[in-house]
Amino acid sequence: MELSQHFWENVKHHIKSGQRIAELYHGEKSDILKGLSKIVGENGIIYGIDELNPFKKDRNMKKLQKIPNIQLIKALMPPIPKQATNLDATIIREFIWTYPLPFNGTESPEIYRAIDSSIKQGGHLILHLNQTEQKSERDGHQTYQKTIIKQLPNFQKIYDNEDLLIYRKEN
Repeated sequence: MELSQHFWENVKHHIKSGQRIAELYHGEKSDILKGLSKIVGENGIIYGIDELNPFKKDRNMKKLQKIPNIQLIKALMPPIPKQATNLDATIIREFIWTYPLPFNGTESPEIYRAIDSSIKQGGHLILHLNQTEQKSERDGHQTYQKTIIKQLPNFQKIYDNEDLLIYRKEN
């Protein structure tokens, strides 16, 4: 799923030059890492973290490895890798495929604790929702929003529209 203009306009509002950003579970989708790299500029850094290893086999990932402000990290989470701490923001694309949720009984608080500890106060958690997730959230289920409220109580929702949920860490 290609990222919308709406996505990029709002991400640019919350992510600035010089910041430290993690993008979790990007898989072989390089567009988000390249776009974030341009936003944070040469003084910022983007950590692309994935437990799979698409870096060796995917041509786009090999190109990304040459961009100085992108660091690709293979890691099984939790925990978030040590170099990706004190973050200004964490972005998760297509949240449904990333983390177990309560409706199937496999919710894992450890990943949420890892996300919480890696984002500094005032930092953001940005969730990009695919079309299935958008339909579920907009039809009144709000599974993701309920999960964030339960698992990340220090995060306050500051934006909810179309393909984005954005939270700010308050304490």
